Amino acid sequence: NELCLMKKLCCSCTFLVLVALMIVSNIFYALTAPFLPPVFEAKDVDEGYVGLIFAAFSVSSVLMSPQVTRLSDRFHATTLVFWGLVLMGISNFFFGIIEDMNGEAAIVSVAIALRLVQGVAGALLNVSCYSLASMWWPNDVEMALSLLEACSGIGMILGPIVGSAIYTGLGFKFSFYLLGASLVPIAFATYCFFLRRIKRADSDFVDAASLATVSDAEKISFVSTTDVAEEVQESQVTNWSLMKDRRVIFACLSGTLAFFTDTQLEPIFARRLEDFSMSTFQIGLMFTLIPATYIPTMLLIPYVKIEKRTILIVSAFLLGCATFLNGPSELFHMPGDKLYLIMMGQALTGIFIATLSIPALPEMIDASEKNYSEREVQRVHSLCAGLYNASLGLGQTLGPTISAVLFAAVGFRLTQDIIAISCIVFAIAYLLFGSELRICGGPREEQPTEQQVQLNEKLVGSAINEKA
Repeated sequence: NELCLMKKLCCSCTFLVLVALMIVSNIFYALTAPFLPPVFEAKDVDEGYVGLIFAAFSVSSVLMSPQVTRLSDRFHATTLVFWGLVLMGISNFFFGIIEDMNGEAAIVSVAIALRLVQGVAGALLNVSCYSLASMWWPNDVEMALSLLEACSGIGMILGPIVGSAIYTGLGFKFSFYLLGASLVPIAFATYCFFLRRIKRADSDFVDAASLATVSDAEKISFVSTTDVAEEVQESQVTNWSLMKDRRVIFACLSGTLAFFTDTQLEPIFARRLEDFSMSTFQIGLMFTLIPATYIPTMLLIPYVKIEKRTILIVSAFLLGCATFLNGPSELFHMPGDKLYLIMMGQALTGIFIATLSIPALPEMIDASEKNYSEREVQRVHSLCAGLYNASLGLGQTLGPTISAVLFAAVGFRLTQDIIAISCIVFAIAYLLFGSELRICGGPREEQPTEQQVQLNEKLVGSAINEKA
């Protein structure tokens, strides 16, 4: 069934557009990491400012992600994708001017501003793509998200490769000019030839779903009465109402922990590998170990027939165990000169980051859908996608910041020990406060909430009165 579903998704023009968007957006995001630091070094920009510049993207993405769902109430997600592509292209284009700038203050100000714009663009693209996938494939959202995340990882890998090829021929400035300028017409072409089709398909999907899936009791909700309208208005879903559910909170924190554990290695891992007298090329290869296991694991997650909360809890625990190997652990007196232990830790980290992040959004949706009426499901999906992307961005922001501080204070190995213990503590807290552990079997029968009972009674009463 999963293979058939994967084939069906990959044969869908609509899904392929989302795949292309995820690859393109992450290619352009990954362009800055390998090429900006040497330019900053040549301009004598302080390392502290460089860290601030790179953190600006995640901060902007975190703050913008919840706002994207509000914008989706006024604009279709395809419109938001269009502007995300345009802003991503503009920000990359103007990175080219940094090479001709002088003065640390001016360079830092422009770079931070452009990274903030990139964060807004990333939030528009990622949240909209997650939202569209969860709306169009609500019963298969885990498979759809696994494929999209795999393509996101592919984009992260292709970014430096594509950029290096162009950079070799054109240099820093004209590489960003060319790539940034090319994305704007791509955005217009995508919107004109593909995203309008997606918009029409979205309308057809909503109409078909409302006619094909609603039960007799739910059909009563289409009765036009003042009381029903007021009741639905009172039960409108918001970010705050979603976050009142502890399942949603722990699912968000799972995504945060996954990306925190991934990005905490960025500023310090190369320093650790220098202890083994590795060349720059060899260090680069070491950085590919996590993506190498991350991508195939994401594709296998839909085949795992285990409750999502159980996957998240076990993954957090095992991620902690893998992080002990990244040091290797000084706390457990592991030999610090064994490179194969670090390589094992990196490979396992990629696996458990995938299993900790991918099921988080489906878990949020499963926890939230039951509390709202049929007409609010689409908004639930959009808000969950926004919260999910914000949680990932929070992990991306905290990871490099905290690890750099810990590295300066206690060194690399103890830093990994502290992060590993944090993962295990989170898994225990999730088990105690966020889950009723269930290893396998079908979906748990949920008791209706008081809000649902009141809404159903109101709908039925209104229908009986109108019939009378």
